[in-house]
Amino acid sequence: CGLFEFKLLLLSSNERTNRMGCVRYEEVQDKKMLVALGIWFFAGFVLQNLQQTGAFEIYYNTLPVFSKLEFHRMPMREELIQNLNLAIEESKARFAGGAS
Repeated sequence: CGLFEFKLLLLSSNERTNRMGCVRYEEVQDKKMLVALGIWFFAGFVLQNLQQTGAFEIYYNTLPVFSKLEFHRMPMREELIQNLNLAIEESKARFAGGAS
């Protein structure tokens, strides 16, 4: 009995449930809200873990300041300040060069 069939149990009739042979309709109907919340929390948990990459990236305009994916660690405060200042200066230089 898959997740899709289990969701159908919430809306299906007793005849359909008997043919699928998963759980009894009455058991699901008695705990409909609990079952629906369980499916919702489980689906959210699965989606969160599938989407989690561990990415932590900082950009100033389009200039990268720090990437955890590249360095495989979190930035130090001094490193972050230094890289941000460099990105600000480079951004100013690009803007000044493009304005002339």
